[in-house]
Amino acid sequence: MGDSNDVNQSNAAADGDVVGRDKVTTNFHYRRSKIEVLLERLGLEDNDGTLRATPNETLQYYAEPVADDGVLGLEAKLAAAGRSGQLPKAIREKEQFAKIIEAWAHSEIAQSVLSELLSHVEQKYNNNIYTLKDSLPKAEFDKLVYSEIIEPLNEKVGANPLGVCELTISGMVYWLAEKCHIRWH
Repeated sequence: MGDSNDVNQSNAAADGDVVGRDKVTTNFHYRRSKIEVLLERLGLEDNDGTLRATPNETLQYYAEPVADDGVLGLEAKLAAAGRSGQLPKAIREKEQFAKIIEAWAHSEIAQSVLSELLSHVEQKYNNNIYTLKDSLPKAEFDKLVYSEIIEPLNEKVGANPLGVCELTISGMVYWLAEKCHIRWH
């Protein structure tokens, strides 16, 4: 006589799963981020060829310069922080991001994606990273910006129709600095 758990299923038929003993099912519930949902919608919008031109209030908010600290513009912000050597790179990267804004100016969904990304960069920088500027060497501070903002955001957007990548996310940092929403000094 065999083990009491021996089961013969050689002629078994069922409308569902046929299992020998215990069926273990694992369900993973993944909640997609707002950015992922918008990027999916953007792909659909891009395919239908429709242009929309409703301005996004958050994007307009970030586009308006605010110089609460009296230091206006990217060059002045970099100089005030002793980072003038970064100016050529900063201008190139900022311009790459500005081209994306311009290219997608007629897409309501693209504007929503860009405003979400800018909001993420600005909030993460000002609330989690800026406070450490005096306690870290510049190189370590820059690594923190990369590891806490640029790299995770690039992973989040993945391949996308906007062309957002690490270069343009870095450009967002400089674009926001030019508009005085973030600073190094």
